[in-house]
Amino acid sequence: MPDEHYAAIVHTSDPVAQQWFLDTLGTKWFLDWNSNVDVIPNGHEKIIPILSLPGPSAQSIQEIADLAPGSVWYIVGEPNRRDGYGASDIVTQLHDLYTAIKDADPTARITSPSILNWEFTCNGCSGYQKGSEWVAEFRAAYLTQIGEEPPIDIWAIDVYPLDWVNLPTVDHQLAIDQVDDMRQYLDAVGQQNKPIWITELGLHWGWDAMLFSNSEEYDISCDPNPQPAGEYKTQMVIDYLVGVFDWLDANAAGKKIEKWFLFSTYRDITKCDPSAYAGLTLFNGPGVGAALTPVGQFFRDRVLGISP
Repeated sequence: MPDEHYAAIVHTSDPVAQQWFLDTLGTKWFLDWNSNVDVIPNGHEKIIPILSLPGPSAQSIQEIADLAPGSVWYIVGEPNRRDGYGASDIVTQLHDLYTAIKDADPTARITSPSILNWEFTCNGCSGYQKGSEWVAEFRAAYLTQIGEEPPIDIWAIDVYPLDWVNLPTVDHQLAIDQVDDMRQYLDAVGQQNKPIWITELGLHWGWDAMLFSNSEEYDISCDPNPQPAGEYKTQMVIDYLVGVFDWLDANAAGKKIEKWFLFSTYRDITKCDPSAYAGLTLFNGPGVGAALTPVGQFFRDRVLGISP
């Protein structure tokens, strides 16, 4: 049986294509960045994302809930790196959204906003608010403005070792520490019974070099984005995943880590893009019938419990 801790972020919103990619990987749970639940691939579970505030209307929430009762609702991604999403600024909107979802479906489960990393932010970039600081401010603001702890069912975190100085970005211990530190904090503040979901898990750069406009080899059409260069380090990427997955497998029960969503089924990691992403892709193309990459083969085998 597939291990249901392992989940995937899919690159397509087409239910037919989603069915094929998820069936090929063996993953039950998935995230696809939209809240459309008209058709959910057979045998799979979709987490419903609401990525911006104030969110959909109460009527729209009710329509989604009627089609997919008992779902997990993923509320706001990476507020600690987004302008206008300071914890105290959005508490009222979050409260209204939580209330609307629970009114529409009392069996729904709601995540916290998924903070990007915990104590570590990034190395070699301008930085952003620590996830630990945002969560502490979120809880304090909710208590002050609403008068109670936020009604979170699942605490969410996105985990990436954003070390642009040391390429490729494959420090598995750095990734592990973000989840472990979050668990320790939650246990210390009375949230010890609440699970953690890693709503994004991955790495941003699988290459051993990066080009900018000051390089003669730089493709000017990439400007101002970094360009992949050198050699793609497949085995180092796989070793990074082995390190993270081994720790998660060993600690999932004791630390209540229920799910980890790997990013992503497909990205063209050979070219520059505005998100500075050239990390991993599980398939070599975006369409049905695409072949698994070596990283994708490793992930599928891990999901299905196939020994190397």
